[in-house]
Amino acid sequence: MVKKSPNGYEVSDDGEKVTVKFNLQVGLEADGNIVTTSGSNYELPGRVPFANEEGITLIEKPSVSNRKGTPIQAESIKIIPKFDNDDGSQTITLNKSDTNDLTDPQNITIPVDTCEGNVDTTKVDKDAPYYSE
Repeated sequence: MVKKSPNGYEVSDDGEKVTVKFNLQVGLEADGNIVTTSGSNYELPGRVPFANEEGITLIEKPSVSNRKGTPIQAESIKIIPKFDNDDGSQTITLNKSDTNDLTDPQNITIPVDTCEGNVDTTKVDKDAPYYSE
């Protein structure tokens, strides 16, 4: 399950660029919680890594509008994993057409934390996905 929540914005000093922030939570659904952070849910026997081993791919067409409702052209997406201690951030330049419009769709791969170091890996594969933000 992926949960996306708005997390503020910043306008550049010259007023030409806007950085829109979102928080992505990736994890299991349990006990009515859309994404649970409880480690016990992630160490259930039999959990294995994602089949594609790449993480999660979002298919998005990012869009933001100004106060007048006019679309603001997206340029890139920066992903900053909160679980990565060595700033595993990545900036993805968005695919655009010859007319500078976004091509559709944008495939954005986001990394996910693994169970290794987070839960008892005698029960689950160490590379099985773990709650990630």
